[in-house]
Amino acid sequence: MKKAKPARVALLDEEEIVMMGWRAIIKENRELCVSGSFTNVDELLAHVQKFKPRVVIVNPLMRHLDLSKLVKQLLALHSGLFILASCPPLSANENERIRKAGVHGIVCRSDSTKEMMRMLMKVLNGECDVSEEAKPSLFPDFYSKKETVNRMRRAKELLDRCTPKQKEVIFYFMQKLTRKEIAAEMKVSVFTVNNHFSIIYDKLEVHREADFIRVVNEAGGVSLK
Repeated sequence: MKKAKPARVALLDEEEIVMMGWRAIIKENRELCVSGSFTNVDELLAHVQKFKPRVVIVNPLMRHLDLSKLVKQLLALHSGLFILASCPPLSANENERIRKAGVHGIVCRSDSTKEMMRMLMKVLNGECDVSEEAKPSLFPDFYSKKETVNRMRRAKELLDRCTPKQKEVIFYFMQKLTRKEIAAEMKVSVFTVNNHFSIIYDKLEVHREADFIRVVNEAGGVSLK
């Protein structure tokens, strides 16, 4: 009897550490293999068109990503594709937004590699359309549970340094508004918004946009009161 080939899985995320985690998890399952990992949507689309993977795992929180549009583009290229969202702990409203974009399931970063794979296979087998409630942890191959909790606590402490106005800037930024759009929303100049960002980066002790987004997500985000 001819042995079935492993199902191909393509990854899309702006954080290499997350894709490393997925590669480590998928490597342990003979039914799956990673066919490619990308930080760029166009490269992912080209890969899907050429190699027709069975699954695409997407970080729905990527900056400038239109998730609904991406889902439609992927399914137009390969109607048999299974699209999963992979993300850290989110609010119920954010989970609902992601589901409405058309993904087939959500896999949260759980506190054990076995649990991650169990939930992935459960979603792939059609046993559920969304994973368990998000747990406060990242991939165990790189962070222990204690370290994860400490990272989240530290992120909240850093975010608490920001003033209400600075948190308003962060809120609009995480809603994927440009700096010009943030300025219009807050009725201030772009110069003022840029100045806010400079101060926010200092307070959050980051230098790159990706690290800024990570800290905000680890802190649980911000909301306008």
